[in-house]
Amino acid sequence: MPNFIGMIHLAKNRRLAGLLTLGAAILFAGCSFSLSRGDARAALAPEVEPQFLSSLSDGLELHYVSAGRQDLPPLVFLHGSPGSWSGYLDYLKDRRLLERFHLIAIDRPGFGESTPGHAEPSLQRQAAAIAPILQRWVSAGRSIVLGHSFGGPVAVRLAMDHPQLVRALVLVAGSIDPDQEERRWFNIAARYPPLRLVLPGDWVVSNDEIWPLKEELQKMLPLWPRLQVPVTVIQGGADDLVPPANADFAARMLPAQQLHLVRPAEATHFVLWEDRELVVRQILALAH
Repeated sequence: MPNFIGMIHLAKNRRLAGLLTLGAAILFAGCSFSLSRGDARAALAPEVEPQFLSSLSDGLELHYVSAGRQDLPPLVFLHGSPGSWSGYLDYLKDRRLLERFHLIAIDRPGFGESTPGHAEPSLQRQAAAIAPILQRWVSAGRSIVLGHSFGGPVAVRLAMDHPQLVRALVLVAGSIDPDQEERRWFNIAARYPPLRLVLPGDWVVSNDEIWPLKEELQKMLPLWPRLQVPVTVIQGGADDLVPPANADFAARMLPAQQLHLVRPAEATHFVLWEDRELVVRQILALAH
């Protein structure tokens, strides 16, 4: 599972990786993955007219951005770990999507403006906090939910627990297979107070929600028969952060007629941004 220093595992030398970790912590201390509202408005096309909204459920207050016509069916974006709604900025101004959907990008718990600094390790609670946002706009139709990386299992849990709100899923490099989740040395290191003091807050939150992910995914194993919506999985063959075996897991858990697998051989974990055209095409294929 990718996390705050997930790319560092690419370094073959553990000592070098450790130095990179500490150097990154010092260099980027205090950084944020979120975008200010003023910068967001400036970056989006004038006709998008973004609204910055919030939803409170079970003690979790979530911030989200609404863009485009609210009478169209919702398309909901869930970011990875770490991240924020602004990772989907280019999607929120895509005219093809704006013509077909009401676009909603959410700061998941602990990130952006959603209870920043406080991780929510339960996928069930994350899904329950997101559900009222989908419910608010359900009169326009059930949502297509796209989840990248850690946002993938959150999207799956959302569809399992709240099927009346979800029409389809798009999982981009989603971490859904518990057998692929192993704690790496840097996950362990980031649990120790001295390193936590110098790591950026988003990175600490990331590690705290990733730490129990294997167990959270195991809890979902008996729930997969609940998943009755169409699922598109986009999984790059060159993904060094989320193993491509996650796509194989989806093929084992879902009937062939329900699952559409897209496996670009050269794509990395960052296919969401590297090949936005591919992702947009898959979203539009689900529109009807």
